[in-house]
Amino acid sequence: MCLCRIVGLIVTEKHLKLRDFMKVMGLMDSAYWLSWIITFVVLYTLPVIGVSYILCVSSGAGGDVIGFLAGIRSVFQSVLVFLDGFLLEVGIQASNIGKHPILENGFNVQSCMVGMTVDTIVTWVLILYFSEVMPGLCFFPKVPFPSVDHLTVDFYKNQITAFLGHNGAGKSTTMSIMAGLLEPQGGTIYVDGMDVRTDMAKIRKRFSLCPQHDILFDCMTVEQHMFFYGQMRGLTIAVTKAESDQIITNLNLTNKRKARANELSGGMRRLLSIGIAYLGSPGTVVLDEPSTGVDAHTRRAIWSLLQTYRAGRTTLISTHAMDEADIVSDRITIIWKGQLCCSGSSMFLKNMFSDGYKLSIELIASITKATLKRRFIPTIFPDSKLHSESKVSNEISFILPLDSPVKEFLILFEVIEERKKKLGIKSYGLSSPGLEEVCVRVVVKPAKPAAVDHAIGDSDVRKEESRTNSTGRKDTLVVMGVLIGRFFGKSAQDRKAVMGITFAVKKGECFGLLGTNGAGKSTLFKMITGEINPTCGDASINSNSVTKNRKEAQKCLGYCPQFDALCSRMTVREHLTMFALFRGSPKPESVCVRLFVCLYVGVCVFAFFEHFLPFNLSGGNRRKLSVALALIGNPNLVCLDEPTTGVDPGARAYVWKAIEGASDNGLSVLLTTHSMEECEALCHRITIQVAGRLTCLGSIQHVKTRYNEGYTISVKFSILPKQEMANQIAQLKSFVKSKLNYLNLENSSFNLLTYKAVMTSAMLGEVFSIFSNIKEKKMIEDFAISQTTLEQVGW
Repeated sequence: MCLCRIVGLIVTEKHLKLRDFMKVMGLMDSAYWLSWIITFVVLYTLPVIGVSYILCVSSGAGGDVIGFLAGIRSVFQSVLVFLDGFLLEVGIQASNIGKHPILENGFNVQSCMVGMTVDTIVTWVLILYFSEVMPGLCFFPKVPFPSVDHLTVDFYKNQITAFLGHNGAGKSTTMSIMAGLLEPQGGTIYVDGMDVRTDMAKIRKRFSLCPQHDILFDCMTVEQHMFFYGQMRGLTIAVTKAESDQIITNLNLTNKRKARANELSGGMRRLLSIGIAYLGSPGTVVLDEPSTGVDAHTRRAIWSLLQTYRAGRTTLISTHAMDEADIVSDRITIIWKGQLCCSGSSMFLKNMFSDGYKLSIELIASITKATLKRRFIPTIFPDSKLHSESKVSNEISFILPLDSPVKEFLILFEVIEERKKKLGIKSYGLSSPGLEEVCVRVVVKPAKPAAVDHAIGDSDVRKEESRTNSTGRKDTLVVMGVLIGRFFGKSAQDRKAVMGITFAVKKGECFGLLGTNGAGKSTLFKMITGEINPTCGDASINSNSVTKNRKEAQKCLGYCPQFDALCSRMTVREHLTMFALFRGSPKPESVCVRLFVCLYVGVCVFAFFEHFLPFNLSGGNRRKLSVALALIGNPNLVCLDEPTTGVDPGARAYVWKAIEGASDNGLSVLLTTHSMEECEALCHRITIQVAGRLTCLGSIQHVKTRYNEGYTISVKFSILPKQEMANQIAQLKSFVKSKLNYLNLENSSFNLLTYKAVMTSAMLGEVFSIFSNIKEKKMIEDFAISQTTLEQVGW
């Protein structure tokens, strides 16, 4: 029984990957097994010896040595035999070890000892077996899959490199080989000049890993985790304490240092896992999706931490968040099916693979859209292309080629300013290409921001309340009327999670609901779907109240929860067929095929996946299936709770395409997400929820303009000898300070300078012209100008 308990604990550590993480942090196999032997001796063997001794001595039969050892082995299984022997004052002797004290053919201690010996052998075989297989439904030897195919890439010191690729591209395999958790089938990896095949013990002294999922002990506090892993890395107690205090301070976890891991929020657990990775000042730090699933506030805290510890080490992060890769990393490496696609700075990749700048225009009325499309923009930029035109809002956007002459941009800025009223332009913005577009293009070919405290009671929110409360809005599908939701805890006091929210979603509109974890977004979704009742107020879907006419309202609703709610024993086709029948579809098979063609690019791909069970699908494909289930039957309202969290850019593009298609077909979409890039790609309007209230509301361009922090100018220098490059950077800084003193230097790292400024059209034209001339003179390699992103608007 005790050995079974030990096996359970060892397998649990294996399943949670605690052993692998401790191994990466410097734990030797011999020390690991010794710790379990000590645990076994202290928790089980010593108590058994004590009980056996008491039983043998109390029997009055002299306590034969064999009987004593038998008691150690079989005290739990043969307790009845001992009791019988004790009552007869016989005890366990060498002469009667194979006999029952009373029954002639009864169970005896010898049989128990044989059984326990066999049990012990089998148990240890299982322990050794489970320690050498990888987790999964079917057990297989711990050997790497051929997911890395002749990959050759360099990662540099003093730089953060973003490692991008689709699910299954080979990112985690590469990281596991670097950490010594997998052995390469061919080739090798060098870390600080040391070979992972022969020098792993030395590498681990200078290497650290933060895995994708938090590897924490629920019963240990924050400071106990830091001390435990600090000692594991071989630090002295004094150094461990000093580094722990500094990291805990940098993590803003000072008030939580005595809190256990199971008492921390998801964001705090993630911060702790990242902080542990920096213990012992490792020269190489690998972070696997460090900010997946956390809110924007925690993401910025993580980014700040990465920049704090950037100098003096090589940092590698894998991520599916393109804005994170763009903001945090110095270099970006993209792989596809285990092979290198491209590598370089964000600016280099954008210039190589993107179409151009995005000009977004918000109009007072839609009547001037035709003029902009046919005459105004094409006249200035003959090679421009229409990017998007909203059917439910007055926004339109164009792509302006990157290689367009500078004079065309200058003319654009001047003319917009002069004819702003005549053209009905309310606001506009220019954005540099996004990494999302770059990654999708690259993949398809081969196969510290400041937060703005928005005042509660924003005028746009009040206008929305007024419009929502007005009658006769034929274009409105979903109405949220002064919703208030409460959480009831163990105490008599309760907490309001939603505090008086009012807004309406139009037919065919994608409405983005943003906010930090705990802002009340999930509570709002639960009230809309009928999972909980609002304390006050009501919501209606297609004129059906969710409180008074819930069944009819739910018939109009499709829902994709934050975590995949799939049946483990049903195939993809069976899921789609069942949900189509739920929706009352007369021909569910045709609905399934149509949705899957949209999401999986062709019937042939559908044929490949249709008989897969959920656990055989990648995370991206499971997410696509969840979105498909929400869209089946064309419900009037589709609620999507973080539909692409953890999904790679390729899969995300297909999910976005499906959502856009639903909106174009007249379905209303209510979307929550932590991806600002996703909002910009999909949402016609957004609102930001803080502490249960709406703080701002409007179109993407409107929110950017309303809370404008200006433009970001990124300047990239060519890689030159250290002193020569330092001189060029110093010259440019001096020039900007004297000629463009309204530009504020935000960041300087390696060969990249970042400036920020609030600029008029004239200033924007001046900056564009001056930096274009500097580029032509080869003083810089490139530059990019972009308006405030949603991530920088913050909340």
